[in-house]
Amino acid sequence: MFCCEEESYHMYAVFDGHGGESIARHCSETMHKAVAEEARKLPAVGSGASMSDWARDVFTGAFHSVDSTAHAAQAQGAGSTAVVALVGGGYVAVGNCGDSRAVLCRGGRALPLSADHKPERPDEMRRVEELGGQVVFWNGYRVMGVLAMSRAIGDHCLRPFVVPDPEVRVEALADEDDFLILASDGLWDALSNDDACNAAARALARWRQEGERASSPARTAKCGGRKTGEQLAADVLVRLAIARGSADNVSAVVVDLKAHRPSKRAAAECAAGGAASAVDMACE
Repeated sequence: MFCCEEESYHMYAVFDGHGGESIARHCSETMHKAVAEEARKLPAVGSGASMSDWARDVFTGAFHSVDSTAHAAQAQGAGSTAVVALVGGGYVAVGNCGDSRAVLCRGGRALPLSADHKPERPDEMRRVEELGGQVVFWNGYRVMGVLAMSRAIGDHCLRPFVVPDPEVRVEALADEDDFLILASDGLWDALSNDDACNAAARALARWRQEGERASSPARTAKCGGRKTGEQLAADVLVRLAIARGSADNVSAVVVDLKAHRPSKRAAAECAAGGAASAVDMACE
């Protein structure tokens, strides 16, 4: 969690590494600091900037900052996805680079908040080809026949074709919003958005029915902390993806939006805060 002017934000992220753990680890150690730094440089939302503009500037600056310092951390050919969510001020903002994904469960329906950066995506293929690169089908579509995603942190040997530019989406939170799922492609390869939302909803409902209750954010806000119900739902998703035959490593974070609203008091107590994140360190 971090404070920005009169608002506080909770940050959650999943980083799915390839070519080794170095860049995913680097992202987990630096992204929350970069996001907080970029946010504090900008005017508060409502004082000259819309939430969409603010989030775009924050995520773009943070992703490029983390990428620019990845040289020291990376082995040759190493990289990582990054899907990062900020929850605060009545909004959820998502910045995404790579093929990890964010999905909002709203009133029992799945609403994707990011689009996977796959080389076969028409606009991504066009971008790569206009820069003089190629998308080659070699055990799936790959940039220059190497990487099965078109954007990533790291992968500097594939510049300018593979870039750290995030796509950003902002959604105003509604009363019917239940929870947010952030997960690596190992989960989405095995589960549809709807399947994931249904499974997580059942897990959270079961946890509540067993008599446990979510603690107030003001009492339990610890940088990087997760509630029991959220962790149970994330564990269920991971186990389900593996049971359905996911061939990739799987990481997931579930954020209970009804029980995990940010508070300014908690933010003040955690001003130097971190982020809840899942670091996926296995190689593709």
